[in-house]
Amino acid sequence: MRVVFRADSSVKIGTGHLKRCLTLARALNAAGWECFFVCRELPGHIADTVCQLGHTLKMLRKPRGNATHHNFISENYSDWLGVSWFEDAKETTQVLQCVSPDLLVLDHYGLDANWETFIQNTVQNLMVIDDLANRSHQCQLFVDPNLGRRSSHYASLLPINCKKLIGADFAILGAEFRKFRDESLMRRLENKLSRILVSMGGIDNLNLTSQVIETLSQSSLPQTVKIDVILGRASPFSNEVRRVASNSPFEIKLSVEVDNMAQMMSLSDMSIGAVGGTAWERLCLGLPSIAVIQAVNQEFNAKSLERAGVAKTLHYEEIRNRLPQEVEFLMVHENLKTMSTRASGIIDGQGTNRVIEAIKNLMQG
Repeated sequence: MRVVFRADSSVKIGTGHLKRCLTLARALNAAGWECFFVCRELPGHIADTVCQLGHTLKMLRKPRGNATHHNFISENYSDWLGVSWFEDAKETTQVLQCVSPDLLVLDHYGLDANWETFIQNTVQNLMVIDDLANRSHQCQLFVDPNLGRRSSHYASLLPINCKKLIGADFAILGAEFRKFRDESLMRRLENKLSRILVSMGGIDNLNLTSQVIETLSQSSLPQTVKIDVILGRASPFSNEVRRVASNSPFEIKLSVEVDNMAQMMSLSDMSIGAVGGTAWERLCLGLPSIAVIQAVNQEFNAKSLERAGVAKTLHYEEIRNRLPQEVEFLMVHENLKTMSTRASGIIDGQGTNRVIEAIKNLMQG
């Protein structure tokens, strides 16, 4: 079986969509599938990771002129492509005609039913991963892993015969999170706040990591607390983060593009991180967190996390004012333990297997 993934990464898009597809590709590859990726050459992309992981990559041409990648908070997702949907569909179709895949997986906020209808002249089976519930899709299989999302949100947006996988049960996580889950939950039975993980996403083009470190340095947090800071390799502010970390009173270990995130999360007592794919990873491991909203498309997810009592959330503009009080809340052992228990009950780490099973059923149908 062959599967083609259409996903992008960039300074504006971030790395989460591509990394989620890479996680699914690893599981499909283990099941005997051959995986291909189609990515556009956008500013700050990490598409070379695809080749490093052993998959085949086809890069679509760099957008002509000046691609609009300056406003990270924009809801105009069509800008994320750098080209029109029609141009993208034509270029992607050329790749599909060469590969002849059994399945196409789309994970892109900038594409919708227009692109999908065009593409289905070339590939019979289309799976879409999305979590905005803001536009129509034409696909056979649809995945929205957001906590609090329901099928009713897509009542008028998906074909009647589309198989819908809606909710946190379908969060696509790597096998390493299932591996470390029991160990992580066991150590939280008596844990206290002695180690914090800071990870603000694969790009962090607002340099929130530096703000978090500086704010923690001025908080009431005991200086015996150790802090692990993780940056993406495409982070434009890595030197600034290193400077800020060197001036902090805490023992700070800074890592770039780690391959043991599950282990690092399992050893942490609390996380300060982005509202994105890593939020599901933290829930799986029962890791209490303060989730920082960086973009409008993260609002629904953040509110769902807050309502479920599995994270404290704040907007990135509120870091300096609100982060200290949220940290103080989680310095209380019972608060830390309660949040951990609630978090671990949301996601069991089996979401990828459920998605794989649905793909198999689609192929057999």
